[in-house]
Amino acid sequence: MLKRRDALKLGAVAAGAGFASKYAFAGKQHEIERSPGNFPQSGLVFPQTFRPSLVSRPSPKVTPFSAPLFRMPIAQAIDPQDLLQPVLGGQLPDPERHQRFNEFPPQKFYYERLQEAKWVYHPEPPYNHYANYEAGGDERERLTSLWYHDHRLDFTATNVYAGHSGFYMLFDDKDTDNERDEREGAFRLPSGDYDIPLILHDVQFDENGQVVWDFFSPDIQEIDGEYLPSFQHTTFGMLGDTMTVNRTIQPYLDVKRRKYRFRILNGGPTRVYQLWLRSDSDDRRAKKGLKFIILSNDGNLATHPIESNNVEIWVANRSDVIIDFSHFKPGDNVYLVNRLEMRETGEGPTGRTLDEGIPIMQFRVVGGHVEDHSRIPDYFFQQPDIDFREVRRERVWYWDYDNGLFTVNGRLMDPNRVDAAIEQGTAEL
Repeated sequence: MLKRRDALKLGAVAAGAGFASKYAFAGKQHEIERSPGNFPQSGLVFPQTFRPSLVSRPSPKVTPFSAPLFRMPIAQAIDPQDLLQPVLGGQLPDPERHQRFNEFPPQKFYYERLQEAKWVYHPEPPYNHYANYEAGGDERERLTSLWYHDHRLDFTATNVYAGHSGFYMLFDDKDTDNERDEREGAFRLPSGDYDIPLILHDVQFDENGQVVWDFFSPDIQEIDGEYLPSFQHTTFGMLGDTMTVNRTIQPYLDVKRRKYRFRILNGGPTRVYQLWLRSDSDDRRAKKGLKFIILSNDGNLATHPIESNNVEIWVANRSDVIIDFSHFKPGDNVYLVNRLEMRETGEGPTGRTLDEGIPIMQFRVVGGHVEDHSRIPDYFFQQPDIDFREVRRERVWYWDYDNGLFTVNGRLMDPNRVDAAIEQGTAEL
């Protein structure tokens, strides 16, 4: 096998041979000094198929003079004693590590913190590396409620179960996080103290109140005529027996008699939720408040708000909903309950719906002065059309479970292997 370094050596030899043959019979007066930069450039020939990159793939065009000049900040000197702070390393410079330190002592000290960052060369795409840029530049692809979590291979479930996750909420010129926004087109959804994220986790605890992870699932086997439990490693899932919201066991929230926006996330790792509202109030008016106004699914706003008496949220899914507590009286309690029954092994729902449901959290309706400047728009965005003429191919994915490991099309996951390379600008089924 020829290595690139060896090829370059051969190239140098070949160039030298050609150079020598050219001047072989020219006499001593034509000898040249083999020094860097002293070779005739006429002997360098590119392949006929060569095209400079600025010709074959020029930079994307942008509007000139539309970005302000970046003015580099001026570093500010610090007191040498500040270097003793633990956050800055906790020590003064070592004279032994600097040449002639005592002869030329430093006159000023600076502290620099170097870290990786992305730079925006121009505000127009594709130079704007803003991670929230709409897909295809289509404003209908704007997102709202996202989340981030640990994604270590083979340990995602356990680390998310341990609480390594958080919300990532986006706003724009329509969903402005300001229910008093009078600008045309502003949605004026509940905002501020009335926009509340809720991460749902079902957790199992030990006798000391510490979170535990069950790596095994029970299996009944016949041994010498007796049916005895055995245990095997599983990736079916992990179900907890205690409901938490934002890592608090069955919490309560005092709510005013007005509209609230809740961003509900199923933080996993296994349980599926069918959420309902329940109240102990006998007031007929209260029954009107036992419903959700669904705004989004997994970050994308719906075309229109959807009214429903329940919302189903699978693992890692999100749904923004509005609950209007103005239908209740001060002192009423409203409960968020899950009515979807799961298999104990974590393999998914049983298909049965629980009558009463499992209480997840309590809303305590309080009295007092109420202001509600929020509203529920009749319309958000028209969803992008799907052009089936763009479909280039159809792929079939077979999910299976083999010897305790999930497979796709009979293969285990490998981060170093690409199973589907999709052409940009096309569609697939």
